[in-house]
Order: sequence, then C-alpha cells, then structure tokens
Amino acid sequence: MKFIFLLLSLIFFNLNHSNASDSDKEAVYSHLCRAGLNNLINKKDPTNFRKLRNFGIKKKLKTYDNRKYDAFVFRAAYDRSHNIEIRVHVNFKTKARGYAMKYAKMAGQVPNFLRRYMRTITVFGPDPKAPGPAYAWGNNITFHTNYFQGSCGEEVLMHEAAHNTLDYWSSTGQIRKSKWQKAAKADEFYISNYAKEYPNREDIAETIVPWIAVRCKSERIKKEDYKKITEGIPNRLKVLDESYLDDMRPMKCADKRKKK
Repeated sequence: MKFIFLLLSLIFFNLNHSNASDSDKEAVYSHLCRAGLNNLINKKDPTNFRKLRNFGIKKKLKTYDNRKYDAFVFRAAYDRSHNIEIRVHVNFKTKARGYAMKYAKMAGQVPNFLRRYMRTITVFGPDPKAPGPAYAWGNNITFHTNYFQGSCGEEVLMHEAAHNTLDYWSSTGQIRKSKWQKAAKADEFYISNYAKEYPNREDIAETIVPWIAVRCKSERIKKEDYKKITEGIPNRLKVLDESYLDDMRPMKCADKRKKK
C-alpha cells in the first residue's frame, strides 16, 4: 500500500512540475476566475439536488496524502443520479450543515456528465499543506473555503470534475490524448496561463468552463469574450463538441454544439 501511494505521489509530482510548457503561444486569459466567466451558474439556476441527510461524525478519514481528519458526513441525493457524500471538517462545528447544503446544491447545478464519477466532496478550512485551493483526487473533490469559491465556486467545481471525467491521464477520462494534443497544436492560444504552464495536466480542465460558456451560456458573457474563446481555441472546442458530453441536466442551454 505504501509503495502504491508513493508511486501515485510521484506521478502527481511529475504532472505538477515536469509538464510546464515551453511553447511561445500566448494565453487568452491570465486567470479564468477573473476573466468574466464566473456567472455561468448562479443561485437562481436549477439544481438536481433533492435532499441532504446527516450521518454524524466519521473519524480518521484520510486526505489525498494520507493525513487523518474527522468530519461531519452528509449524503446528498439527486434526481435521476447517484448520491454524493459531503464531508465537512469538524472544525466548522455548527456551520457544517450550511456548508454541506451549499456544495450539495452546487454539485446539482453542474452538468450531469461532469458529475458522472463524483462520489465525495470534502470541505476544509485553510491548510498550508494542500496542493491548491481546490483539487480532485480519485472520485473526490476537495475545497478550501478560505479561497475564491464565493465568486466562481461552480466554475471551480466544473474544472475539478473535468479532471476525473475527461482527462486522458485519468483512468475514467474520455478524451484521447492524441486527439487533444493535435487540437492544442493547431490552436493559436492556450485558454489560460495555468493551462499553458501545465498543458498535460490542466489544459482540458481549464477548457471545459469556456466551452460551456460559448456553447451553452453565451448570453452570460461579453461578446468580446465569446470571440476570444471561439477564435483562440477552436480546435479544442471542436474536440469537446465531438466527445458526446450529452447529459447537460439540469443546465438549460441552446445546443450550439456540432457533432459529426
């Protein structure tokens, strides 16, 4: 078990540090959360979330790096979809249910195809040892509430869910590496500096939110942003168009995708 964990850690380290891009291509945006793409989903939008059940405190749960913690555990039920377990660190005390409800509803608002492999959402406070403000590992997505989720939490959730639903390096990813890399080579830009810095790890996840923006929620973004995205990464958008990401429930949008 220790060997397997060490191997996974080395893979994660290499994905973080060895895939930096040496490309001269520019990025469309410096940071997607500050790019005007943070209102694709809001509180008034529909959600598949139905109810939340409290299962008390579970002790000695494990983080991605094998540290132990205790958490309030809730089960979120969804319409025509699987349940998701919401874990909220015990330090949140009386606020735990409120946080569980927030993330349960949020998960019910993202397109169902992105929720396909989502089984657990974990909510932590500040953690200096965390690899980032939000991250996906296995079928779990972890959020740290001291970061930017208040402004683009739904978009961050879609980004993280794309890691285990679409990424070619994930065992459950449905995008072929050769097809994506061919499209990336043909495009003039990266979508963000983060995608440019870590193309093998972050390019697909960074692209899913702009794809949803231009294909489903173009009325919620500026015309200049629509133009930047569609002209900057047309080949990557086409790969996603052709990947049969059909189950958009409960998101309501005009289907502007072109399939083969």
